[in-house]
Amino acid sequence: MKPTNAVVWSGLWNFIGVHAGGIGVAYGIVHLLPVDLLVDIKTGRGLALVISPAIGFGLAALLLMLTRRLLPSQRLHEPPPATSRRGAGSGSS
Repeated sequence: MKPTNAVVWSGLWNFIGVHAGGIGVAYGIVHLLPVDLLVDIKTGRGLALVISPAIGFGLAALLLMLTRRLLPSQRLHEPPPATSRRGAGSGSS
C-alpha cells in the first residue's frame, strides 16, 4: 500500500475506533477516580491525582519521540540486506 493511502486508511480507522469505543473508555476511567479528591483540588492528593496522568502522558510521548528519532522508520521497514552466497561452499578456487 502506498504511504499516502496507508495514512488515510489508518486515520479513518482511528476515527472510527475513537467514536466506537474510545470515548466510552475515557468516561470509564474518569468514573473510577474518587470525586471527593477531584473536587478539592487544592489538597496535595487531589493535585497529584490530576497532575500524575499528565506527567505520565508527557513522558510516554517523549519516549515515543526519542524512539522514533533513534530508530528511523526506514530501517524498521526495509528488508535485511541480501547476503551473497557466491563462492560460499561452491568449491571454486
